[in-house]
Amino acid sequence: MITLRSIYRYIKLKFKKEEVYFDGVCLQCGNCCRHIYLFTGRGKVIKTRKQFEKLVKEFPDSDRFEIVEDEGDALVFRCTWLGDDNKCKDHDNRLQLCKNYPAKVMYYTNFVTGENCGYTMKTGKPFSDVFNKALKEKNNR
Repeated sequence: MITLRSIYRYIKLKFKKEEVYFDGVCLQCGNCCRHIYLFTGRGKVIKTRKQFEKLVKEFPDSDRFEIVEDEGDALVFRCTWLGDDNKCKDHDNRLQLCKNYPAKVMYYTNFVTGENCGYTMKTGKPFSDVFNKALKEKNNR
């Protein structure tokens, strides 16, 4: 969801010539599968059961999610494909949403990874900038 805060964060990063990246590894805690926000095709967070039903009609694979909480301004979902071992029951055929986790868009929407998540969100200079600077310095010696 685009907010003034997300626009500010985007502009700030562009001005500083930085980008968002994630450090760490998946600890297979399963929390990312238990607390999910879904978005409409227009990028708005799903707030109603009717919006969710429309999403499932448009993207039938979305039926694997079930509503677990209504926060008022968004519905929270969990994936029914999460096994007791905190692993996806069909990892090879998981949705693109799952393959992309964690996603840089999380930074702009003020989403944070869970307390027990092995990933941490950071901002900094792009690797290519750091690498090219180091290469240039090496060549100038």
